[in-house]
Amino acid sequence: MDEVFDGNEVDLGVVSLAADAGISVSLIGDPWQAVYEFRGADPVSTGRQLQDAGFGRVDVQTSFRFRTEHMRAQAALLRSRAPCSLRAEVAEKCDVVLASEWETLWGCDSMVLPLSFGTVRNQTDAALLVLLDHVTMRRFRRPAVYISDAHAFLRLAGVVSQEELEAAAAGMVSDLLDHGGPTAGALDRWRSELRRIGSPAQLRRLDAESEADRVEKLHLLAERLASSRSVPGMTVHQAKGGEWPRVGLRLNDYEANHLAVGLDPHLEADRVVYVAGTRAMDDLWSVS
Repeated sequence: MDEVFDGNEVDLGVVSLAADAGISVSLIGDPWQAVYEFRGADPVSTGRQLQDAGFGRVDVQTSFRFRTEHMRAQAALLRSRAPCSLRAEVAEKCDVVLASEWETLWGCDSMVLPLSFGTVRNQTDAALLVLLDHVTMRRFRRPAVYISDAHAFLRLAGVVSQEELEAAAAGMVSDLLDHGGPTAGALDRWRSELRRIGSPAQLRRLDAESEADRVEKLHLLAERLASSRSVPGMTVHQAKGGEWPRVGLRLNDYEANHLAVGLDPHLEADRVVYVAGTRAMDDLWSVS
């Protein structure tokens, strides 16, 4: 079992059942990388349970991720709880930009194209994500995060073909590019287009404040469409397990302050920064 310190009570119950049944069990994990407390993980309690259950411990002495002396030293510094600073760099030089929240990524330089707007809460969110998915697939060959949720909200399965959906999204993207961004009623037109091609969803307008927020998201996407090159943006939770040569971090004030005094492994927010900072193989930078 990998990432055992991100396991919740149910996950650890399965481990106990297997061990009690005489099945050989190997567990891999790092309490510094436990970032799923929101789904019930408790790395401190997990450590105690594993010790009480009699699991032996073998420490891994070498990482094969870090290819430069700079990154080996940087990773060791992060883990030592010592104060740490990152050199500022432009997003263009990064292979990926990471942040703890999707909203933070949309506040980056327009070269950064986040892979999602966040959790899909309604059918308008789903409609916007379908547009974003069209763009990310063409620029990165990667689907937008939560696109399956968007399709479920719009009830597209078995009703609208992928070809029809792609053609509609391409038309909307062309409209945004031709006009230099969203014109009045652009979001309404996109909802109408989805109904036209067969989406059974109601796709009603939201309340005034929510509608303005989604129009702003459309503006942010239009800004990225105007860029000739894009760098993918991901949350740390989506990036966990991945690695890239050059990683940029977009830190909020809390994260930057904690990094400056040294990370505390007992704080989940600090562990999120540690996970983000150890995704890079060659270079790690701060981006704005």
